[in-house]
Amino acid sequence: MSASSSGRNSNGDLAPPMPDLVRALQHENEQLRASFARDVVLEQAKGALSARFGLLPEEALELMRGLARSQRRELQEFAAEIVRNEGRLEGVSGASGRPLSGERRRAPVHGRMAPGPR
Repeated sequence: MSASSSGRNSNGDLAPPMPDLVRALQHENEQLRASFARDVVLEQAKGALSARFGLLPEEALELMRGLARSQRRELQEFAAEIVRNEGRLEGVSGASGRPLSGERRRAPVHGRMAPGPR
């Protein structure tokens, strides 16, 4: 009797029925696609803030997290709004375009950004 006809996979474990396996894989695929879409929005928002305010990507993420938290908003929703506003905080609900406490601006050095004060 072969592994497939016995209902067991190559490891000898019981394999789920094929329709259940297909459904499970489709569900997993949908979850991965949604997660990827969320990651893309966060990366775009980090890039927009980095470019606009001269922040490192990690600093931009911390800025977004802090602003979203202070407004009791989901990070994903806040990031999407930043992307829609091309990195301008003045158009983001509850945020202003003025420098924020803890925000570090850096001057370009040889075409690159110098690290901010630590």
